[in-house]
Amino acid sequence: MVSLTRSNRCNYNIASHTFVHNTVFNSGLQFGSAIGLAGVSSIETSVEAIHGGSHEYKG
Repeated sequence: MVSLTRSNRCNYNIASHTFVHNTVFNSGLQFGSAIGLAGVSSIETSVEAIHGGSHEYKG
């Protein structure tokens, strides 16, 4: 996440419209990643609760 912020600052010095486009794009990526991570964590927690987690694995 730090690298995304630094790239935005560099582009802002070059052209302000590029800054806006990159900010919107990077915000979308971060938002999508946050939603995806929350979804995966929720599914993982549900599966572990139902099936006993890694301690119950027999294979």
